[in-house]
Amino acid sequence: MGILMPCADDDRGGPLLRRIKDALSALFAGEHLDRLAWCGYTPELVVARDLLADRLQALPSVAVADVLDEAFRTLVRDHPVEYVFKSCALERLLFGRHSPRTTAFYTEFRVGDSRADLVVINGQAHIYEVKTPYDDFSRLAAQLEDYYRAFTHVTLFVDEARAGSVSRIVPEFTGIVVLSRKYSMSTVRPAVANAEGLDSRTLFRLLHSTEYLPLLAQQGFDLRCTDRALRYGRCLEAFADLDPRDAHRDVMQVLKQRQRTTHLADIAAGLPQSLRLAPFAYRKSKSDWGALSQRVQLHV
Repeated sequence: MGILMPCADDDRGGPLLRRIKDALSALFAGEHLDRLAWCGYTPELVVARDLLADRLQALPSVAVADVLDEAFRTLVRDHPVEYVFKSCALERLLFGRHSPRTTAFYTEFRVGDSRADLVVINGQAHIYEVKTPYDDFSRLAAQLEDYYRAFTHVTLFVDEARAGSVSRIVPEFTGIVVLSRKYSMSTVRPAVANAEGLDSRTLFRLLHSTEYLPLLAQQGFDLRCTDRALRYGRCLEAFADLDPRDAHRDVMQVLKQRQRTTHLADIAAGLPQSLRLAPFAYRKSKSDWGALSQRVQLHV
């Protein structure tokens, strides 16, 4: 797209504040949640409890969930990392504007050579690309090119301080929303549908074989009996011949149906507010989530 992207200043408050940010952010990493669920009190939890001691002392007793929730509130207020942006989008879009019964909500969804931070599929399919105050824009042009090969609606989700500058360096059809100080999403400009870059090959690569074979059969390409060694290539070439707009419509419907969103929402309901994003962000077993749900109720 030929857009020059400025870099963000990642020195927000100096080394001490960066260490606090990193220590609190580490609580919400997938691998830490695994250890927390099965190993008990982790070093990360102890560090966070000590950092937040002044804010926790008013509670009559402190559970693991209290530490997590207070750490999250501190990140929201002082250190808006990617997990904060994604959590806000989950609350405002999936549980606010839409419903788990009618909406798919993906995180880190691969599109071409990029990974979209969020994909929300309801009446339309929409990518939300998060750029926190700690991110630069060096890959944004390439990311947008990838996204518009498969999606018609793309929105940048940024901090308030950079809303004006980003609006001048991305296409006018790209939406912009900001993370407000009240932990909400405020629209600077809405995304406008742009189907010019849709590419059937890119759309094909979003699908599993159990998804693209029936789609092709509906279009008169029954390749289910093709030799397995040749099947993928022939299916790709057949899909490439489809009208990109028709392919987009069908692929988005498949992606909407793929995710068991209500199941993930049920898991989230058994976790602290600060962990509601976790089932949508991390793939774990039923026993993992059950162990974590019990662990967060214990006192520290």
